[in-house]
Amino acid sequence: MIIRDFDLDAPYVPDNVVIASIMQQKNCTSEEATREYINQWRDLRSSFRFQTRCTVSMYRRILGKTVIADCVKVVVECVKCNLDTKAHNFTGVRTIQVQYDVREFFSLDPLQKKEKSLELLMEGIQKITKLLQWDLNPFVTAYDEVIHQNYQNHWLWKKVKSPNLKMCAELWVFHEIDAVDLVLVIRDKKGVEISRGFIISDKPDELIFDKYLGVFRWESNSQITLTAKYPDILDGTITGDVWKWSLDL
Repeated sequence: MIIRDFDLDAPYVPDNVVIASIMQQKNCTSEEATREYINQWRDLRSSFRFQTRCTVSMYRRILGKTVIADCVKVVVECVKCNLDTKAHNFTGVRTIQVQYDVREFFSLDPLQKKEKSLELLMEGIQKITKLLQWDLNPFVTAYDEVIHQNYQNHWLWKKVKSPNLKMCAELWVFHEIDAVDLVLVIRDKKGVEISRGFIISDKPDELIFDKYLGVFRWESNSQITLTAKYPDILDGTITGDVWKWSLDL
């Protein structure tokens, strides 16, 4: 197997102190307070994954599909206490736990969140490599490169030349903490940027914005289109998403 992905997660762990606090604040039963706490944790867990995905995705992209192991994905679970020291394998997904209170994460600024994401991911990877005797070197190389690139998860998805070969259209992905932006850049044949335009923004997760990355092409020497891979479906009708740009050059 080849490791193809990584993730940071914050699995639900009961907290009797918090549940008791909710009971007192809302004058409710233990069951009601527990449900409230689970709902709060579900939102926190979702936000944590979205906001760490920027750096985790960058690390995955830089590492590439080069490491052969007994899994296709590594999930680092962040827990406040009761740490599980084993590296479990669930149908090709390895999980490892590190000690961290994810509530602290949301007090950090954007760069600090990226730094903490990489730190937590690498802590989990180091534990797994030690337990399973994997070669740590490729993981360290990817770690160093993320830092070298200043945590900027910006990458070129595709570029296509115009029919007359005088211009090149590039579709860039700017993956940040809170959102992913798709950006169109036009360059002349010398590589000089002559135009730039925002396409669309969505949640910071490849599984979400990947639907836009369909067909990117020149329709003529002055028009470019991007057609979504997975069209939106409204009221049972496939509407599709198509963006068009006409160049006045």
